[in-house]
Amino acid sequence: MNLIAPGTGLIAVGRPWLGVATAILFVTPAEIAVGGIWIAPATVSTTIIVGCSVFALTVWITAQWLVFTASRRAAGESATIQL
Repeated sequence: MNLIAPGTGLIAVGRPWLGVATAILFVTPAEIAVGGIWIAPATVSTTIIVGCSVFALTVWITAQWLVFTASRRAAGESATIQL
């Protein structure tokens, strides 16, 4: 669930405000990037498209890590990854 829509997994594990904030921080730049690529490529500069894409990807990766640590913490395990 969190892989498709970042933030929904945080809401599911009991962190609703962090989940909503993560979803907003992901959707806004992703929408700008998609709009710049497919809807109005002549009006949105490449710099803005790349910047928004990188920011959205960073938020997506952070959301996956946050869900991982929150679910481990909810299960009572250590939130660190042991190799």
